[in-house]
Amino acid sequence: MTPAGRTRSGSKKRRGRAFVWFERAVLGFGMTVVAFFVERKLLKALRAGSVKPAPRTAAAGEEPVIAPGVEPRPHAEVMTGPHPSA
Repeated sequence: MTPAGRTRSGSKKRRGRAFVWFERAVLGFGMTVVAFFVERKLLKALRAGSVKPAPRTAAAGEEPVIAPGVEPRPHAEVMTGPHPSA
């Protein structure tokens, strides 16, 4: 066995900076193309009326509808100062 406990074929080879840059550029370009087509298809569906937007948005300021018999959860308190037990 080698001192590291593995053979040469099992060791990891570090990628060069140029390869990493190229790989990220290719993946970024591919993701951009996919996002473009997905967004285009979604906008087309919204214009056609087959997809409805979410019933509530943050701008509306309405409370969400809760099913009968279900208690709403209290909002978490945000503390900016020291902990009260300190």
